[in-house]
Amino acid sequence: TMVSENNMDFTLNAVIDPQVRDSGSKFIYFDITLRNNTATEYAMNTLNNFYIELPDGTKMYSEVRTQLYAESHFNKDKYFIDPFTIPSNGQFSGIIGGFIMEENVNDFSVCFFPTGEDPNNKETVIKYSITADKITEPDSSVLK
Repeated sequence: TMVSENNMDFTLNAVIDPQVRDSGSKFIYFDITLRNNTATEYAMNTLNNFYIELPDGTKMYSEVRTQLYAESHFNKDKYFIDPFTIPSNGQFSGIIGGFIMEENVNDFSVCFFPTGEDPNNKETVIKYSITADKITEPDSSVLK
């Protein structure tokens, strides 16, 4: 579902679990589409604009280990490292992240700050509720 806020349209296409496990934790990535409805190009990044919120209110932020894994195992035309650019009056689509969470956690919210041109604009947060049935493995085009 697309949500429009702060001159941008945001769609969470998928929450991806590539089945990477590290000491009882899993790596999670987001497949997103962002549409910039302004005449100014700007950059966004996972650490500033995204977080995961657990049912108890705990917030989890992007982890560099997940980016290193994705750079080595995901195709470069599918995965984008931070920062990624949203063109003026244009669109960005791709996989970003990721996050590390306990393997048994399958209920959480994907949260996005539609900051637009001002990376400090965090007045609005878009939240998508995720359950186990919404977490997918990457399709074959994503992996090297």
